Amino acid sequence: MMNEKSFFIENKTLKWDGLNPESSLTLPSQYFFDEKIFKKEIEKIFYPSWHFVCHESELSNTGDFVKFDILRQSILSFVQKTAA
Repeated sequence: MMNEKSFFIENKTLKWDGLNPESSLTLPSQYFFDEKIFKKEIEKIFYPSWHFVCHESELSNTGDFVKFDILRQSILSFVQKTAA
C-alpha cells in the first residue's frame, strides 16, 4: 500500500524558478495570456484531441444536425438520408 504522503508534494511555493516545476502551485503568468503559447496549445493539444460533440439521441432523424464550436473552428455533425 502506498504511503499517503507520497501523493502530496511538500513545501509548495508560488515562486516559479523553472528548475523545479513540481513544487510550484501554478504556471508563470505568461502561460495564461501569451498568444504564441496559446497558438501552440491549439495546434498541439486542442485540435489533435478527441472532443465530445453530442449524444447520438440528438442525431436520431434524417436532417438533424448539431454545430460544435472549438476555438476558431466549427464542426457540423448531421444525419443524411441513406440509399435504400
